[in-house]
Amino acid sequence: MRFHTTLSWLASCLILGTTIYSFPLQAEEVELNHLLRQGREYVDAGNYARAIAIYQQAAQLDQENPRIFSGLGYLYTTQGNFGAATRAYQRAIILDPDNASFYYALGYNLAQIGDNQTAAKAYYRAVNLDPLEIKYHLALGVVLLREKDYESALVTYQRIIALDPENIQAQEILLSLLISQGRTQEAVEFLGTNATYLADNLELQLELARTLLNQKQFKVGLETLAAIESQYPNDPEFQVKIAETWQENNYLEAALQAYQRAIQLQPNFSKAQSRIAAILMQQQNYFEAIVAYRRLIELNPNDPDNYYHLGLALQQRNRHPEALEAWQQALTLYQQQNNQEGIKTIESLLETDENTSR
Repeated sequence: MRFHTTLSWLASCLILGTTIYSFPLQAEEVELNHLLRQGREYVDAGNYARAIAIYQQAAQLDQENPRIFSGLGYLYTTQGNFGAATRAYQRAIILDPDNASFYYALGYNLAQIGDNQTAAKAYYRAVNLDPLEIKYHLALGVVLLREKDYESALVTYQRIIALDPENIQAQEILLSLLISQGRTQEAVEFLGTNATYLADNLELQLELARTLLNQKQFKVGLETLAAIESQYPNDPEFQVKIAETWQENNYLEAALQAYQRAIQLQPNFSKAQSRIAAILMQQQNYFEAIVAYRRLIELNPNDPDNYYHLGLALQQRNRHPEALEAWQQALTLYQQQNNQEGIKTIESLLETDENTSR
């Protein structure tokens, strides 16, 4: 999370927050006015280190002005001195305990030093003081997630979406939280209501489908997966991810169809071709597996695994000479790659085949 504040905002805080005294002035007031003008000049010039020194002097002269301390806190923040900024904002809050922006800035600096729990308290106070300011809720949500307080984070992101219904990032986080907390029915309903905004986040939608299937909510899980599938009919990468979800849940025919659609869209998609061949082997459809592995070898002629699996498929069809030829090619490639495990596997197959032939 970034602390979005401009130099013009800083300058206005320092100007508006400090009193420019009118005549007649005491000597101390004259000095304070002079320091404040100097400080603003250094800020405008980008000399923050010198500005800090000036405002420290001003704070000594006027220890009851919260804006001097908040301005000092901001200057410390720009320098990455979050501890000093924290102390400055704490002083500003003592002087002005109902200023939401002070709590927001305090929360930011506390979060920067890793004190997320106290940062959350500061952000909660900012939210209570100004419940319509969305950036306070967003900041609170971040530290709650860091603290793994997912229930509180869920409530916070629900409020964010109520304030900003088209906030896609908040919607994605809320959907993720609902899934991770096992509130899948709410997740399904939320996805249905916000499908337009969440259409581009395939991973999150797939995660929901996977969760539903893992929870044995097969009807809703399959409906969710089918709905996702229909959204991406022309994207081979998405089709592969959808196919993987089908495959993970042992829906091999559906997975095979999705992989095949990916191949139709991108004929040289070797990842999809490899998965097709593996499923055909799992289904003991050795004839089509042979065709699939031969196509895969065309795409990746230097991958010994393809020759190895082709040999296995050929062996199952009792095409032993062709199987031996495939394994010999696999052995050569494994040797070139110094793949000892692959070499051992192929040598064992060749030895077994030789003994069987005898």
